[in-house]
Amino acid sequence: MFGTIDCFLPCSGFEAVENTLRQLRGSRMIRHINLLVTQEFAMDNAVPDDCSFIVVDRLSSSSAMKSIAESVMADYAMMFLKDVSVSLGQYSIQRMARVAAETDAAMVYSDRLASGGGKVNSYCFHEVNPS
Repeated sequence: MFGTIDCFLPCSGFEAVENTLRQLRGSRMIRHINLLVTQEFAMDNAVPDDCSFIVVDRLSSSSAMKSIAESVMADYAMMFLKDVSVSLGQYSIQRMARVAAETDAAMVYSDRLASGGGKVNSYCFHEVNPS
């Protein structure tokens, strides 16, 4: 299962995604990292090593989704929804890939924890994104 995931990460500044990039680069599961950026950001900044820029108008636009779909070359795509620093749990990428493979799921998602102000808050995907 090495190199089976292409990542798509919103990026409005390298400081916010630096920790996430470091973790993704450290995983043998990741084939390629794509940074979703604005046209202005792409013109003003150099593309980091082993990454690509994909210029999008808005993260949730149909043209952004089409650009992402056209860029996927791996078996799976991992899409981050915000450009904030993420601390991935130990083996979390491998676990999600395994669940996707073993269940033939079209989509696998994860709830998240956020820390700040000395507290850790749990955010359930369904609570923030009701269907």
